[in-house]
Amino acid sequence: MLELFSSRPEQVTLTAGAERSWTGPVWFVAVASTSAVGGGVRLAPSARHDDGALELVVVRACGRPLADTARLVTTLLAALAGRVDRLPWVSTVPVRNVRIEAKVPGLLSADGEPMGSTPAVIRVRAGAARVLAPGRP
Repeated sequence: MLELFSSRPEQVTLTAGAERSWTGPVWFVAVASTSAVGGGVRLAPSARHDDGALELVVVRACGRPLADTARLVTTLLAALAGRVDRLPWVSTVPVRNVRIEAKVPGLLSADGEPMGSTPAVIRVRAGAARVLAPGRP
């Protein structure tokens, strides 16, 4: 939590597929295959482990320090409530692959473990993992 409040937004370029590209300042970018991260925080409420897609979650910064801090706090509270996808500065987009580039190379992590740095390409690999999960209701 302290690390989040001492960090600053970073300029990134996100490219999903051949047609969609976006560049701008972000607080963070997440690529999720399930709806919850970090012990139940619902960062990507519409993500499903079995749909063949990843959910790209982008928390955009606005460039005004006080407003950005308010956005960050609101985003964290909304994620705890499973409503982060309702915030106007948060984009959630289903993708099959995404390229993440940063003006300054950034750390990538998975479940809190360092996994590399940007630039990076993240993609779906069908059948790469077996998942034990409850059936659909």
